[in-house]
Amino acid sequence: MLDTFTLLTFAYDLGNLKYLAREATQSNPDEKYESSDFNLALSIWLDALKRATMNVLGLILAGYNTTANILAWFMYYASKNPEVQQKIKEELKQHNITKETSLDDLNPRDQCKYIDCVINETLRMVPIGIGSLRTVIDNVTIDGVNICKGETVVSAFALMQRDPRFWKLDPKQFIPERFFGNDAPDVNHHPLAFAPFGG
Repeated sequence: MLDTFTLLTFAYDLGNLKYLAREATQSNPDEKYESSDFNLALSIWLDALKRATMNVLGLILAGYNTTANILAWFMYYASKNPEVQQKIKEELKQHNITKETSLDDLNPRDQCKYIDCVINETLRMVPIGIGSLRTVIDNVTIDGVNICKGETVVSAFALMQRDPRFWKLDPKQFIPERFFGNDAPDVNHHPLAFAPFGG
């Protein structure tokens, strides 16, 4: 039980099972020790459970870290732009969303289009990922720069998302309205110019 607990919880093998196996073979040196089918099945199951647990923990930590980061930047930009704060408050009032409103219901959240724009603008200004790495499979020249086969290149999200060639409104400014409405200035931006989660 202790071996199982430490293996699952800390990914550390105390070695007791190996010790017991060694002791079993020493009692009769001529007898070769082989694990039973149950031991083999349990070992495979524990290994799969350990990998699944690590993956789930990774997802939880990754989700927590990225969400906390974006919320912090959201609060920063909202605090620096009182007119954005006011529009958020008006939209919440318009849809009768108060601090007592349960957010388990998706309908009120889906109606808050301006808040979505503020989140998108936050993600545009400070994307979660650094960039997307790719290994070049053929020699190529892009904008006069020679890139050789086998080299690794990165498309930096923060640079793409602030490149004035892809945005009608000043990309260095925090302007959620760039995404607000069907006729918003930047609602039809280049699809690869906004990739906060990769692409």
